[in-house]
Amino acid sequence: MKRAMKRAGTLIVIVAILMTMMFSFNISLVGNSVSANSGITYGDLNGDGRIDSSDVILLRRYILEIIDNFPVSKTAADLDGNGTINSTDYILLRRYVLEIIDVFPVQQSTPPTPTTTPTMPPPGTPGPNTRSAFTVFEAERYDSTNSTTVREVGTGTGGTAIGYIEPGDYVLFRDINFSPGANSIKALVATENEEVNVEIRLNTSEGSPVGVLNITDTAGWNYYIEASSNIPTITGVYDLYLTFTEAVNVDWFEFSTGQATVTAPPTPVAPTTPINGTTLKELASKRGMYIGAAVGSVFHQNSDLMYNEVLQREFNMVVAENEMKFDAIQHARGEFNFRGADRLVEYAEANNMKVRGHALVWHSQTPGWLENGNWTRDELLEIMRDHIFTVMERYKGRILEWDVVNEAISDNNGQMRTNDSVWMRVIGEDFIDYAFKYAREADPSAKLFYNDYNIEDMGGTKAEAAYRLVKGLVDRGVPIDGVGFQAHFINGMLHQGFLQNIDRNVKRYAELGLEVAMTEIDIRIHLPGNQQAYQQQGEQYRGLAEIAVNNPNVHTFVIWGITDNYSWIPNHFQGQGDALIFDRDYQPKPAYFGIVDAFK
Repeated sequence: MKRAMKRAGTLIVIVAILMTMMFSFNISLVGNSVSANSGITYGDLNGDGRIDSSDVILLRRYILEIIDNFPVSKTAADLDGNGTINSTDYILLRRYVLEIIDVFPVQQSTPPTPTTTPTMPPPGTPGPNTRSAFTVFEAERYDSTNSTTVREVGTGTGGTAIGYIEPGDYVLFRDINFSPGANSIKALVATENEEVNVEIRLNTSEGSPVGVLNITDTAGWNYYIEASSNIPTITGVYDLYLTFTEAVNVDWFEFSTGQATVTAPPTPVAPTTPINGTTLKELASKRGMYIGAAVGSVFHQNSDLMYNEVLQREFNMVVAENEMKFDAIQHARGEFNFRGADRLVEYAEANNMKVRGHALVWHSQTPGWLENGNWTRDELLEIMRDHIFTVMERYKGRILEWDVVNEAISDNNGQMRTNDSVWMRVIGEDFIDYAFKYAREADPSAKLFYNDYNIEDMGGTKAEAAYRLVKGLVDRGVPIDGVGFQAHFINGMLHQGFLQNIDRNVKRYAELGLEVAMTEIDIRIHLPGNQQAYQQQGEQYRGLAEIAVNNPNVHTFVIWGITDNYSWIPNHFQGQGDALIFDRDYQPKPAYFGIVDAFK
């Protein structure tokens, strides 16, 4: 694919970089961080007198069990004062550095209570369908809603919540008995909004609320925490309306006769993330699959410490975004530069990863000497053979899969590329046959793939053209092992019918005896994204992953990048981006948890 380039520096990107680079500029946010404990500055985990991104990274590494201690006392990391150090403290520290909060709960006093008591409407009387307010209410079991968007979403732990909530939406629970008196509410929630209020109303959705549950940024749509608030005493039987001021996911809620005892999020319900020791690569390996990522310049420049950390932790396969393409390796005829490719292969071997080779023969990213030469057919065939043999023999037995021919079919009614392909212009369509034959001779152990985009959905014009092309290769005895579905999609494309067509296409390649690899997955969103878009993206990643899991001829699932910080999308599709599974702060998105759910 086209060269990946860094996005222009927006405020969000600046914040993300500050959060993820150990040696970025420090944000001087000492503030009110000195606790009552002598010599302890809460949040300053490296003892440099500041609370900044370096401390956030240290805490994350501690929680992931990469490090065992801090340069200072561990007490400085117990930001909620509960005696343990966990993801709650990480969320609190992150919010402090982002200036969402000004003080840690360990420094705060008892929770505030309302200063005025609202007027309660007349209560009803208990009936046969009355439910007690003091049981756990699963949010998705509401009786009614005014929303046109709210629906069930996964929590990342196998549970179900409600999401796609918009400001002003409410859910109604009928005939709730609050006797002998509810004084607080608690809920398990997730949001990326700075502040959300859940307004409690009785018997009507109109008028002033009788109480409010305040929720602040939990640091991710799949990071569920318990939020609680005190409310004026409610007694009697009412219809309960919960109205939302901003988008939030709600798993469950319950009322209590006691007072709320926390002012900040307690321990989150841990999603299936590296925090509890389960990573994407572990889940994939248990299924005999590879979960891969394309790596670009940030890997080779070693300019982002978190990038390599997440790459190594989550993935068991890598592919070079550009460093194994023709122009990168043989920029001048007969002069080969393997520095970038060598580095990636050596990194993979050192970290027990497999490598996909991308790509040997392609119409794009060819050097000028090749594109502009006055070649005969035999001369260009010899150039092709020399390139394939030189590259593949160097990595013989070290690269699992190769994209031998990439994107030979045009977007024009499924015709072969001609004007923009030197291979097709000079050699003819059988250049594909020769490329695969040369590749098999060069490394008999490597799996050989034809790779293309927009060929995933059975019945599509280009998909049918690709099938005819590949079936022709099989019928002629050309050595080919599989087809690569690049899987570059726009959010919303992967509706159920589209996914079914992909599944059918995978199965018909299986009938030819071929594997299917998903090789360059990204699902781009129209920016700015919102909760609904990211949840939808997560569901679509899950749909693709389920196809991979449920078809025995699919072993490879490669995402075209790691974090939204570094993606080719924004530079090639104006107004679109956020196509990957980690956000700019390396937090897993719903897309990540969609894959986790499928791989489970």
